[in-house]
Formats: sequence, C-alpha cells, structure tokens
Amino acid sequence: MEWSREIADALNIPLDKLPKIVKPQEIIGELTSDIAKRCGLAKGIPIAAGASDYIASCLGVGLTRPATYLEIMQSYYDYSLREKRNS
Repeated sequence: MEWSREIADALNIPLDKLPKIVKPQEIIGELTSDIAKRCGLAKGIPIAAGASDYIASCLGVGLTRPATYLEIMQSYYDYSLREKRNS
C-alpha cells in the first residue's frame, strides 16, 4: 500500500511528509516507560496502528461480507453497504 503520487503532487504534498500506510493490526511500537508510568501500565505493551471508529464499526458488524448493511445515526447520518461484485 502506498500514497498516490498523482494526488499528492496535485495537492502539493511531499510524500516524505506523509506517514507510512500500515494495516490496522500491525504492531507499530511499544509503550514507553514514561507513558506507561503516567498511565499505570507496564512498559513495552505492543501498540497496534488501529482504525477509526467508523471502520472499526464496519468490521465489528461484519460489513466485510456481501449483502450486509450498517446504518449509523449520530449528529450526522451515514450508511454503508457491501455489495457482491461480479468479477
């Protein structure tokens, strides 16, 4: 996975200023002793990249399967639909 050079160039964004794209489950580091102490946790706990709440919601309800639907009603209205594609 990588950033689009075409889009970055069009927006005048240097690619070296963008973060590395990783999968949500990828371990990207570990809890430092300073932060661990402040949070009351153990040093060295693995830290995963994670995902936004919206994407996590989609995965949590199984929106990866064809013909599934998720409706979210908050201060805005949103819905997602996973359709079966013929390829």
